[in-house]
Amino acid sequence: SARARKLTAAERGTATHHILQYLHFADARTPEGIRAQVETLTARGELTGREAQAVDTASLLRLGRTELGAQLAAAEAAGTLRREFRFSLLCPAETFFPNAGDEQVLLQGVVDCFFEEDGELVVVDFKTDRIGRTQIEERAEHYRPQLEAYSMALMRVMGKKVREKVLYFFSVGEEKVL
Repeated sequence: SARARKLTAAERGTATHHILQYLHFADARTPEGIRAQVETLTARGELTGREAQAVDTASLLRLGRTELGAQLAAAEAAGTLRREFRFSLLCPAETFFPNAGDEQVLLQGVVDCFFEEDGELVVVDFKTDRIGRTQIEERAEHYRPQLEAYSMALMRVMGKKVREKVLYFFSVGEEKVL
């Protein structure tokens, strides 16, 4: 039935994040470029047929045509774009819990992507929440601690300063720099 085939918001979000692991941003500026990549990724088994159907070409196209999309394409061409970066790091508990003494906490996470520009890092986190323009600020504040933690981890692991933390909201096609 049609209902059984309808994808949930979570499945669409997963499909979007999945394609972003492989998307060539330079070829994400036209609907044809995106469709061709979806077909290739599906043929290679990187995307399931269900995920391929769930890919929101229009929202990827919007990203591809933004200034951020251009930066991602340039970083990809320069070889400085890193995606799905997993980290695991011991940190002083004080960082997150005041008065924690000298306890340590294990911080683990996956950074959607980051790239280097002029020796500094730009951290990008893609969000697929269904929000309206009026909710951007509120959602950005909700995600701020996550991006602060990612940035701290990347500075420690990569030994470079994080210049910018960017949230990109697919549902409104807008970025928010923190």
